[in-house]
Amino acid sequence: MNLSKNASCWQPFKELNILTVPSQYILSVLLFHTKNKDQFKTNSQMHKIATQQTFDLYIPAANLPIYQKGVDYQGIKICNHLPKTTKDLSCDKNKLKLTLKRYLLRNSFYNLKKYFETYLY
Repeated sequence: MNLSKNASCWQPFKELNILTVPSQYILSVLLFHTKNKDQFKTNSQMHKIATQQTFDLYIPAANLPIYQKGVDYQGIKICNHLPKTTKDLSCDKNKLKLTLKRYLLRNSFYNLKKYFETYLY
């Protein structure tokens, strides 16, 4: 591939099946959270009111920006942003990893903001 030094890598990354660094971060955080589900509480464990987000992970209150930018806090937000059909795959780790990787390759995110702006449902 002959690219100029100012060319975007977005399309070549998609063609060569290369994950961007933010996409690799998203994938690793999602896999960590699914492997360690027992370390995180769900909204149903914290509140007795049934809502659409009952089975989402509980996001603790955080006022410090340094905590809000941390892996624990961002990881919970990333997991909660997944559609329910993908969350249901957490029992089958290989299928979940394949589905997540396909999605991330298709979109090639350059930052978390773009991931959160993407409508997954």
